[in-house]
Amino acid sequence: MGYGTKEFMSKVRTGGFGKMSDWKKRGKTVGWIHLDGFRERKMHNMMITKFKTKEGKEGHSQRMFVCPGGACPLCALVEFAKDAAEGLGEEKDFQVLYRSIKAKEKRDPDRVISYSMKELAGKGDWRHKMFPNTEFLFGWVPRDNRIAEAPVEIMQATTALATAIKRVIQSQVEDRGERNGDPMVKPYAMKFTYNKDAIPAQ
Repeated sequence: MGYGTKEFMSKVRTGGFGKMSDWKKRGKTVGWIHLDGFRERKMHNMMITKFKTKEGKEGHSQRMFVCPGGACPLCALVEFAKDAAEGLGEEKDFQVLYRSIKAKEKRDPDRVISYSMKELAGKGDWRHKMFPNTEFLFGWVPRDNRIAEAPVEIMQATTALATAIKRVIQSQVEDRGERNGDPMVKPYAMKFTYNKDAIPAQ
């Protein structure tokens, strides 16, 4: 059993389920939070590659890595970079990771992996920040696009979405009372919309 509503609400600052929800590709989703509750995990947001689009704009491709905690190699790398960056002063920096990847298909762009010591330490472009962020996983029962064999999707809630869910629950509790405003006691539908151009909350 995962977190109940109270545990989830206290964690957010400011099962036999199906696939991970692809609601962001659809742009929006309407549904209900599954009664199984919320689960917490730490994730490293790491920019893997940079590339040029057909229009000449800079694009980024990112991947997420689960942080296992005390033995996490990415946490160790970030801490090493933070210590090293402190000794560089304001002006100095140097490249520590670089790799050029030629596209296998003509329709695909060439890609580059590039990190300086200060970027590894969390300074500069927010896309380079590898610090582990808290996110929540929970079951989501969509109103539309539901798969009969696996009607419950797995939803990921990073800082922005988790904060939005908390805000909705707080509003419902204020309007309907603690019991009726709890989506795992008295389920009610929620609607999420996704802005692909927004900068994620840090």
